[in-house]
Amino acid sequence: MTTLPHTSPWLLRVQRGLDHGARRGLIRLAVFAAFALWALWHAFGDAGQLNDFYDAHFLLGYEDHAVRTVLEHAQLPWWDPYSCGGLYSLGNPQTRWGAPTLLLSLLFGAARAVPLVVFAMLIIGAEGTYRLIRLRTPSPGFAMLAAPIYMLSGYLAAAYWLGWVQFFGFALMPWVLYGTTRALRGDLRGHLVAAVAFAFMVGFGGTYATPFTVLLAALEGLACAPRQRAWRPWGLFLLRGAALAVLLLAISWFRVGPILDEMARAPRVMAGAPGHTFGSLVSMAFGQIPDNPVGFPPGRLYIGLAPLALVAILGAFRRRMWAHTAITLFLIVAATGYHYGAGPFVWLRELPVFDTLRYPERLLLVATPLYAEHVASGLWLMTRWARRRPRLWVLPAAATLLLITSVSFEAARFEGLTHHMTMVSMPIQQARPFQQARGNRWKAGFFSYQSRGSISCGEAYPVAMSTELRGDLPADEYLTDPAAGTVHRDDWSPGRVALTVDLRAATTLRVNQNYHPGWRSSVGVARSDQGLIAVDLPAGRHEVVLSFLPRSGVVGLGTSLLALLLAFAVLRWRARRGLAEPRALAAFIGGPLLAFAVVSLLAPSEVRDAPRLVNADGTPLVIEALPADAERVDVAFAAPVELLGGRLVGPDAEGMLRGELWFRITGGVPREVGVFAHIEQGGRVVREADHEVLGGTWFFANAPRDVILRDAFTVMVDRRAPGTFTLFAGLWNISGDKRRVPMISHAPTAEVRDDRVRLGDAVPSAP
Repeated sequence: MTTLPHTSPWLLRVQRGLDHGARRGLIRLAVFAAFALWALWHAFGDAGQLNDFYDAHFLLGYEDHAVRTVLEHAQLPWWDPYSCGGLYSLGNPQTRWGAPTLLLSLLFGAARAVPLVVFAMLIIGAEGTYRLIRLRTPSPGFAMLAAPIYMLSGYLAAAYWLGWVQFFGFALMPWVLYGTTRALRGDLRGHLVAAVAFAFMVGFGGTYATPFTVLLAALEGLACAPRQRAWRPWGLFLLRGAALAVLLLAISWFRVGPILDEMARAPRVMAGAPGHTFGSLVSMAFGQIPDNPVGFPPGRLYIGLAPLALVAILGAFRRRMWAHTAITLFLIVAATGYHYGAGPFVWLRELPVFDTLRYPERLLLVATPLYAEHVASGLWLMTRWARRRPRLWVLPAAATLLLITSVSFEAARFEGLTHHMTMVSMPIQQARPFQQARGNRWKAGFFSYQSRGSISCGEAYPVAMSTELRGDLPADEYLTDPAAGTVHRDDWSPGRVALTVDLRAATTLRVNQNYHPGWRSSVGVARSDQGLIAVDLPAGRHEVVLSFLPRSGVVGLGTSLLALLLAFAVLRWRARRGLAEPRALAAFIGGPLLAFAVVSLLAPSEVRDAPRLVNADGTPLVIEALPADAERVDVAFAAPVELLGGRLVGPDAEGMLRGELWFRITGGVPREVGVFAHIEQGGRVVREADHEVLGGTWFFANAPRDVILRDAFTVMVDRRAPGTFTLFAGLWNISGDKRRVPMISHAPTAEVRDDRVRLGDAVPSAP
């Protein structure tokens, strides 16, 4: 650092000492570890206990089931029989055993390892943020002090409280951006850094982190684009971008492939039109986070003291920061969601994968490392001014103290929030034969300790579940014709079931778990029987071994390992023999694609059934004709949608009232059109079942046309209340003007008023 005349010696010595310490990796990591330890101090005292928040039950359960599978059965935990009647664990976007942190869970147990895993992720995220800041900010010291802003933010503190450990995959986002920037600037090692970090993130279960990181990396690519108009720099830049994209995808294909496989079997569609005002975003970012962070309270995205934002604004005046300032503003506007009508988030949800995301305010978390970068940049700019004008030295000194105080507030609030978690003792293990139980999605973490699976499912994506799953069977392996013979379980593990079947006549063997094409049988062919695992067997004695070996898992794992080895080989070759950059980039592109092709040829094949398009209750989405007891109304709307009829059934003994609507779509429908369904009793609305997605599968905008679509839904009512339940329904705009879509015609017998139609009555039976 060059000394300028009239510089404050005290300020200069402090900054030099700070920069000198930050350059030393051990000192820097010690600082990050100290803040992480502060944030998790109380959490370490609770290590080994179970977070009793309902999401934590099934999310921690996934990790616990993986640990059981590895330690007790020496298998890769591809299949999880304990959750939702059996699911493809590697294809579940929320499982995190695909990351290196599984080693901590194996060593200490899934529950006891949670604070250790988060501790490691806080340090990893802070170090990545530091490196990202250093790309554009000269001062290592200010970068070190600003880096913890990101990982100690209120959103991640709330994620820990809620048991959303997989959200700490956001710790890898700065590493992906750091590697992306270096790669696009011509450093081949940046490709590997970005790809390995991205694979770590995907393996850790980054449901939101992954697509948001892809978005941010794409925006970073625009920021790194060459300024020249000549074709040569642009050609090299595009080649770097293509190599980076292929390597990112290839090294993470061990997880991306299975996730895409599951999304194809059971598409996840998130409805709603969430939105926030700029004022509410400011409140989330700088308000005081409450002891219970469920929902969207002030401080949910806490990033420290509000005056520090002035330092960040000052940092935006540096020319090197202009591109990141534009990206930050884009993310802030996108975080408003649908509140102001059209906007970035609305456009993003038109893209594949992004239509599965529904919480725009999480984009503020994505902007947080850029905010930290602006803070460090503003501090450096203040110091530069103070070196030229000694009277201003108080500004960077005060701003530095403000930054340290702000980060300390974040750590203290993180730690304080952990005091208000409901922690319970881990259940006692009961050693007995595994069997499916009806279960409880809110207490799913207990069932594996009782050697039971929970059919009740708490997942946020539509798991391909059979409606034939039973929680009251004497044995989970049985014959469809009990008189045809007997079944005996010889051995059981999550991914392998060995059975002895004695048959007097041909019949079908069923296993009380969800079917997946990865299931294979040593005798006959494993197939789906109404969504259950089944094998057709002839008469005689059979030693049947059912094993789970998913093609997407084999192809993904093989592709990722070969791509990783290839990337290291190319870097080593370049270091030793001076391989030209274009040739190295070509190897980065061609090698993984060749590896994928070879592994795909060698991997075991699968027989895939066409996806079953059904409602949540198992009824088909597409039908040939309305049932005879349907209330026919033949309503035509101003939008190209017809409501042909509907009916209301129930309520049953548990108070569940089932409604069914039959639609036909004849043209393009705006994305914001949804269904409103009101249940009235005694002239007043007692329940609403408004929804945007037909049968949990399609928006009106992308549903098939000119066929009859059955849209089934259920609501719970008080069946003891006197009076008839009546269903009224129609269409409305869920965003924008939020008005009802006018009805332009209807059947003469239909009862229509206020652009809604009566669709049937249900009389509760005596309790």
